[in-house]
Amino acid sequence: MTQQNFYENQIFEQEYPQEAAKFCNNSQMTENRFHIAEIDPITRDEQDEEGNTTAKTIRRFQIVRNAEPTTNELNERRISELEYYLNSTDWYAVRYAETGIEIPNDIKTARQAARDEISALREQIIP
Repeated sequence: MTQQNFYENQIFEQEYPQEAAKFCNNSQMTENRFHIAEIDPITRDEQDEEGNTTAKTIRRFQIVRNAEPTTNELNERRISELEYYLNSTDWYAVRYAETGIEIPNDIKTARQAARDEISALREQIIP
């Protein structure tokens, strides 16, 4: 099979090649995030062997750019990252509570900064 180039707004009729789906899936890792959407079909007249004309509906698909994430979505992603950090460093607090071994100052500072940023981001989220 030959190498095919895929691009935004490219349209396929009947079906789209698997390579186009791979292109879109791979684009999720880059700034050019795409997906394949089914768009309005078209109707074409076709003649059979006897010369009779019939209308044939043809499905169509298009490579389209994903919508940019909203501010709320970006804030929620950042909150998830910060919560993951807090969860991954909770053991310091448990160790301190159970053994009295101090939490390193850089960890204390970073955890507090994460909690402060989470609070600020939650205030910005529009319900």
